[in-house]
Amino acid sequence: MGGGIYVTEVCPNCKTANPDNSGFCQECGTELKGKTNVVKSNATTGNGLTDYWNKQNNGGKAAIVISVCCVGLILLVAIGAMVFPDKTTTTPNTTPSTTATNTNPTTTPVSAVATFDNGIISFQYPTGTQINNATTDPADGVYLVTSNNAPGNGVLVTKEDKTMYDANIGPDNSYNLEGTFKTSDGGSYKKLVETTPSYTNGPGSTSFTLIDYEVVKNGNYYEILGTTTDGDIMNQVVNTIK
Repeated sequence: MGGGIYVTEVCPNCKTANPDNSGFCQECGTELKGKTNVVKSNATTGNGLTDYWNKQNNGGKAAIVISVCCVGLILLVAIGAMVFPDKTTTTPNTTPSTTATNTNPTTTPVSAVATFDNGIISFQYPTGTQINNATTDPADGVYLVTSNNAPGNGVLVTKEDKTMYDANIGPDNSYNLEGTFKTSDGGSYKKLVETTPSYTNGPGSTSFTLIDYEVVKNGNYYEILGTTTDGDIMNQVVNTIK
C-alpha cells in the first residue's frame, strides 16, 4: 500500500470518473477529449486489487462479484463436508461366500433281503438264498436253501388250512412246544422243537434238529419248517410272511 495522487477524467456526459489514460468513458462510451475535466485526489490508494476494481465497468464488476460468490459457495460446501462427514457407509463383506459341503452324505445301503411272491404266499428272505419250487405242493409251498448248499440248510415254507394248523400245534412224542411268540407285524407263532435229531442230508451226513414254526397272520395259517442251522432264514420269513 502507498500514498499518492490519483488522477481521473470525468465524463462530460454521465459524470463517471475514468482513468486519465482512458480515451472513452468506461460507463457510457463517450469520447474523452483532453484533460479538461480532470479531478485529482490525494486519497491513499488501497492496493493493486482496488485499482483493478476501479478500472472495471459495471459489467466487469458484476462478473467479478458472481465469480467470487461461486468460489465462496464451493468453499462452504467443502468445509461442511469436512466438518460433517457422511457416516452412512457400507461395510464390505470380508467373509467369502462358500458352498457348504455335506461331509456326511446319505447313502442308500444295498438291500439285505429279497422278496418271494407267487400270488399265494409272499415273504422276504436273506439275499444269497436260493429258491427251489420243486416241492410236493408247489402251489402252496416253496423250498429255500442257502447259497453254499451246506448239509441241513433248507427251509420249507407252506400255506396251511386251519385243520392242518391245528394238527401241528400240539406237542407230541417227537416235538416239544418251546413257546408262543409275536411277529414284528402283529401276528403270532408257536415254536416247536424236535426232541431227537432226525434230519439228515444223505448217507453219512450230520443229523440236525428240526424246528417247526406255526404262524397265524390275518386269519391265514403258515408253516415254516427248518433246522437249527437255518435260524436267519426262518426268522426273516416268519416276520414277513403274508
